[in-house]
Amino acid sequence: MLIYMKSKQMVAVVFGGKSSEREVSLKSGAKVVEHIPTNKYDVLQYDPLTDLPKLVNDILDKKVDIVFPVLHGKFGEDGTIQGLCEILDVPYVGPGVKTSAICMDKIATKRMIMTQGTLTPEFEVMYKGDEMDLRNIELPCVIKPGNAGSSVGITIPESFAELKNGIKKAFDESDEILVENFIDGREFTVGVIGTHNNIQVLPATEIIPNVSKFYDFAAKYDEGGSTHVCPADLDEETTETLQRLGERAFRVLGASGMMRVDFMYDESEKLFYFIEANTIPGMTNTSLLPEAAAAAGIEFSQLLDKLIQFGFERYQEEQV
Repeated sequence: MLIYMKSKQMVAVVFGGKSSEREVSLKSGAKVVEHIPTNKYDVLQYDPLTDLPKLVNDILDKKVDIVFPVLHGKFGEDGTIQGLCEILDVPYVGPGVKTSAICMDKIATKRMIMTQGTLTPEFEVMYKGDEMDLRNIELPCVIKPGNAGSSVGITIPESFAELKNGIKKAFDESDEILVENFIDGREFTVGVIGTHNNIQVLPATEIIPNVSKFYDFAAKYDEGGSTHVCPADLDEETTETLQRLGERAFRVLGASGMMRVDFMYDESEKLFYFIEANTIPGMTNTSLLPEAAAAAGIEFSQLLDKLIQFGFERYQEEQV
């Protein structure tokens, strides 16, 4: 059900911020501003780095009907801007505080996913300041910061020297890091949109990096950095399995609005391994969620309209 509280709502698009993903957020936010349907919405733009007091005042003065966070990484995707919206009692787009905070914490996400039987690569956690015996780590492996996005700080070391450098790089981003088993396979992602009682799973996408060994920052955001095959070249049964896993993650993690769920596929074992979930996926020219929506017949402006309406719907449901 589409909900309109007045003829034309004011959408506060919040982007930029001060995380390591600021530049990506600026690009995503600009695309959102450009494509929000102007026949239904007016738009105000805010950068928390400079405009946070103005955003708060405008919300308190009832100049804003809904907030659309397009903040990747810390201080946005981690539940902080969502918590501010909750305190100020204003609707917002995307998952809530709890889901955002959990999904930003890769360790917590994996542990929650595992409780429902979804496979994820085996891993161990390292904490900054602990003594670490690296000799027993099987190479190659995957080193990840515990709470950074856009593949910032991720490495796949193949030698002991690369392992030590990768650990240092990950600790530069987070006080706790993951050392994950390396899955030698194909990489896929599944976009899911909707609310808990109205979920739509978008066509799956295969990600083929062109400029690096894995889907790192350059592969994600450089033009031509990767090839996206959507719908993915999988048989019907395998596609259904992948989409079902994406929907399960959306439900298990308590998501609402949107989520993009990443998997590795081991073709020899014919098994999918959950990698991570993104609660504010990219909205740039090279971003996966808008591409998957387009493959489902949903133009970018229609996708944004749906996401805004999902935000209003969830807010109304929580008032009951």
